[in-house]
Amino acid sequence: MKQADNGFTLLEVLIAAVLLTLIAIPIFSLLWTSKHGIDRTDRNREIRFLTDMVMNCAENADFVELWKNFGGDFDGLGCPVGPSQIRSGLGENRNNPLRIDVWVFERLKANKWTPKLQFRFLTKKELKHDPKNPMTGSGVLHLQAGVIVLQIKGDFVNEEIRKVVYCPMILGRPGLDLNQCPAVNPAIRDGLLKDYP
Repeated sequence: MKQADNGFTLLEVLIAAVLLTLIAIPIFSLLWTSKHGIDRTDRNREIRFLTDMVMNCAENADFVELWKNFGGDFDGLGCPVGPSQIRSGLGENRNNPLRIDVWVFERLKANKWTPKLQFRFLTKKELKHDPKNPMTGSGVLHLQAGVIVLQIKGDFVNEEIRKVVYCPMILGRPGLDLNQCPAVNPAIRDGLLKDYP
């Protein structure tokens, strides 16, 4: 009875501290893991949103503008040839050929993510083109379809999206005239793109 009036002994305090530590460590670990999981989910959601915004602008762009600003060649596997072939910048300064909202560039820059874009037309070989027949084995005219490759790299991000796009004559892409399709515009087809394979 007399010992109880004196308070806790040093041994009892040490045992209580050890028990609190054993309980606190898993709780803090769980909170830390949850925070990182939430951060990763937020980052993935934002990168998906930003890549969708950029790809939507690229898909709705004029093929000639895409070719002039982001044109390049790919190897047989659809990979860019050479590191300089994928253009960076997308025109976030004065030249913005895809008409991407400035807010998208600000978010990419704030996250230290670098976007790169490349466009190429599908080749005659890929389309199974027959020189005697303008309609190819695939049913798509030469210079009527292309591939857009978007890469976004940076802190914790390494995304690459490839998408095949078609002239408005197939999909009726809004805002584009039929004469903007190089496949049916002789001035573009036989001028700017006459040597395209």
